[in-house]
Amino acid sequence: MTQIEFNEFQQQTLSVPEELDMFLGGGRGGGKSYALALLALRHAEQYGVKARILYIRRTYKGLADFELLLRDLFGTVYGTAARFN
Repeated sequence: MTQIEFNEFQQQTLSVPEELDMFLGGGRGGGKSYALALLALRHAEQYGVKARILYIRRTYKGLADFELLLRDLFGTVYGTAARFN
């Protein structure tokens, strides 16, 4: 079984209640995209089939990179049950 590990930034991000808004700023390589993916996973777990996640990027390349990250993370957690639209 693959274990998902978090850095300190991601742990702090996940400790914030969903009701609060956050700004995840900073330079490259801090784990922001993975933290956003983890927040999406938390939302999916919390709301199940009623979960709806909208992610918008300025460029298609940026969106495609995040999609690969999501497919890897959600595939690790849900296996073949993960679905994307």
